[in-house]
Amino acid sequence: MDHGSGYSNPHWRAVDSPLIKKDPFNVPARGLNIVWGNDSRYWQWNKIKEEERKIQAEEVAVLLQVNWLEVTGKIDLNNSFVANQAYTIYYVIKFRADAFGWHSAPIKFKVRVNGEETGHETRVLESYRVKHDEWHEVPGGDFVVPTKAEGNVEFGMFETDSDWWKGSMVIAVAAAVICSALVCCSFFKAVDGFGFGWLLLVAAASGWQMCCLLVSDAAARIWLI
Repeated sequence: MDHGSGYSNPHWRAVDSPLIKKDPFNVPARGLNIVWGNDSRYWQWNKIKEEERKIQAEEVAVLLQVNWLEVTGKIDLNNSFVANQAYTIYYVIKFRADAFGWHSAPIKFKVRVNGEETGHETRVLESYRVKHDEWHEVPGGDFVVPTKAEGNVEFGMFETDSDWWKGSMVIAVAAAVICSALVCCSFFKAVDGFGFGWLLLVAAASGWQMCCLLVSDAAARIWLI
């Protein structure tokens, strides 16, 4: 139970936020699902400081200590998203000076579009931890908007395999950002009318225009973005 507020459910369930309606590309911490997030022994909710208002969130989720890390979210696809466009999920996080456990706990990041996994990667966050008390944009997987921009994108960060305790991480926002020449330069699984394939962002020979090359069993297609 939440020993601070008396709620019986120890897990935080996402709630609607005016910020999501204002900006469909960003999900504030209150709009995420956090295992043990409603138990004040493990997580706390703090108002964001006035000098940090550039972060598009009113509150942040502060991890005190946890063995089972599971934070997930969902973004509805709509007309705000560009069909066949590649995006990256980013988590806006920071670590406090007393953060611990991150050097031995690789974090898994996953993304699914309409139920089909499109991106996954594993990352150790120790390099972010050593730069404590500053906000970081940590990539959490890539996806491509379907030809019909409908359905939803589900994403999450997980560390449930080890017995390692982790703590003092602060989560403000998760966001979907359009891939550019400076980001989103890895392979990831994509879905189109031909089925599954592997998507690679490459620089076109003429003018460094970014393009997506999707190779499937049936055909190869190129979309300029």
